[in-house]
Amino acid sequence: MKTANKILGFLLVSVFISLQALAWGHVGHEMVALIAQKHIGDTTRVNLAKLLGSSASLAPLGTYPDEMRSNETFDIFKPLHFVEIKTDDEARALKIPMVFNSTKSANSIQDFMSKVFLGKYQLTKDGKAGGLDPAEMAAIPFVQELARSFNYLVFTNPYGENLGVLNALRAIESLEYFLKNKNPNREQQKFALSYLVHIIGDIHQPLHVGNGTDRGANVCLVKWRSKDKNAYGTMNLHAVWDDELVTDRQCSGSPCSSVQYSELLESQNSVFPVSGNHNDWALESAALREQVYPVVTDGSGNPLRIGNRKPGRPYCPPADNFKEKIEPEYIPSLDDKYVHDFQPIMEQQIYKAGIRLAAVLDQYFGAGFTLGSDTSNKLPKPSEKPHLAHD
Repeated sequence: MKTANKILGFLLVSVFISLQALAWGHVGHEMVALIAQKHIGDTTRVNLAKLLGSSASLAPLGTYPDEMRSNETFDIFKPLHFVEIKTDDEARALKIPMVFNSTKSANSIQDFMSKVFLGKYQLTKDGKAGGLDPAEMAAIPFVQELARSFNYLVFTNPYGENLGVLNALRAIESLEYFLKNKNPNREQQKFALSYLVHIIGDIHQPLHVGNGTDRGANVCLVKWRSKDKNAYGTMNLHAVWDDELVTDRQCSGSPCSSVQYSELLESQNSVFPVSGNHNDWALESAALREQVYPVVTDGSGNPLRIGNRKPGRPYCPPADNFKEKIEPEYIPSLDDKYVHDFQPIMEQQIYKAGIRLAAVLDQYFGAGFTLGSDTSNKLPKPSEKPHLAHD
């Protein structure tokens, strides 16, 4: 999938300015897509072949939204990869059906574009932007078209409370609503497909359902073993879950490819009936989240307390001061036992994400799906600017 794809759904979904790591990394997201592709229904398979081409794989779609993050133009869409569930009240709120209210629209496309570019690029009176590279310039017509289509949907619950916070869960709802009700063209359908594949994977990574205090453990430092397992290097806990636990798995003496690993999970698991929806699946991840933090104890075996940091987590700075230095002696090493305990949980989450994604794709790309019209506004490719994972 190409770059502009990403833009489309994110007007609607996320205000949470926090984590910047890539959920599951390329291997994990490709695994989710490959598992889903194996389990979609025949009608969905035919329709996706019409949209993507007969030999197209869903795997590249799963990684496209992260690849697009290399383009600074699209920084505003980063929050769509995450959601925060901090309290029981927030968890209960997810059980309230979302309704769409399009009565509040953007002031203008010009206003929307200024938000997209975060004030970094000045728009002239004729709507043209300066200072953009070719890939970014190519995205503008696509974004404008999407802005008109989405009309700045505002999310409210039945009590009239504004739930217009942009996050992964609102993104899924927005994309599904768009596919069902807005008669999207072919490129927009590809975009929505790409983000559904990606974000449904995201919400199954426990640390992408944040606790609101540590940016999904992006600021929590741990020591992870080197590839030869003879030394430890420091990284954040979020990166361990995005990439390291996945790429640590060996197939025939080398790290498993996404194809090998997905086939391995298929052989180890049985297909299960899909129940609930994305809100329920995020709650599952939130329940797992607190388990994945290693607990550092004091001499008496109690969770170590250091200043305002959470007991047992001296390797995470306090929520009110992310820049507080973490002393090396408080940084835990994640050893073979951690891998033994949590790699199976990671694998189960990826498998669940794939099976559940297949059910979602059957719903929106199965019976009743109509291939959109062709358009000259093609999805731009990512810019060539370097992207740093886990920054």
